[in-house]
Amino acid sequence: MQDTNRQSPPADDEINLIALWRVLARRKALVLVMPVLSLLVAAVYLLITPAIFESRAVIQVGQVGQVGQVGQVGQVGQVEVPAVLVQRLKEQYRVDDKDPATGMPRVADISLDKKGASSAITILAQGYNAAEAQKHLTQVMQALLAEHTKLYNQAMNVQRKHLQSLDKRMQALNEYIGKLSLHIEAVRKQDPAQAAILAIEKGKLLTEAPKLEAEYAALQLAMSDIQSQPTKLLREPTLPNGQTKPKSKFVLVLALVLGFMLGIIVAFIAESLAKARQ
Repeated sequence: MQDTNRQSPPADDEINLIALWRVLARRKALVLVMPVLSLLVAAVYLLITPAIFESRAVIQVGQVGQVGQVGQVGQVGQVEVPAVLVQRLKEQYRVDDKDPATGMPRVADISLDKKGASSAITILAQGYNAAEAQKHLTQVMQALLAEHTKLYNQAMNVQRKHLQSLDKRMQALNEYIGKLSLHIEAVRKQDPAQAAILAIEKGKLLTEAPKLEAEYAALQLAMSDIQSQPTKLLREPTLPNGQTKPKSKFVLVLALVLGFMLGIIVAFIAESLAKARQ
């Protein structure tokens, strides 16, 4: 048997959607005016806020091949350690300054690609128009490439001198072995003991020659394009198609949504005040 004495919840505690809709209908002027005001404020903000355009470029830090101790190709040496380069450029262009002294155009961000190649660096520049941002980034990249080209050429010149030195040593060694062979043949009958000593010396030189040849070949490989390459652009400074900041569509949509929300809140407040006066 059901309990007939069970009390039903008070009607005042129930949310009456029809009543709420009637309140909004009576206060529709407020509900509609607030979005319009919000859009006007957003439009003024967009008008007084200068548009910012962003250009992007990606570089790959150059490297120079190295030769190991046993005449084998060792690890490559980078023209500049990428992490150090990123920090140096940030300090040079004051990227992390909250209130940089330099205005527009400016370098906005420098980051190291950690997902892909560890030597790839992305640089962003900003300006008040697309051409300004691209031009500034192009100047930054040209200066950086000039610095790295100089360092790369210095390192490669050292390698070339080493290669020339090895070539001279190999030529001198081969000439000496040839002369030694002739001398051994000349004294073999007259002085066999001296010929034997010279033959031992020739054997030591013959074991030295393959080492020089291996080092020479390894250095050639280290200097090849496989192991050595200058710093280069992976992506030229882009010409922005549109502004990066402020985001006009986002600002307007956000203003419209917030305007409707504020209008609904103001409508209920106005309704409550009207009832309180009665």
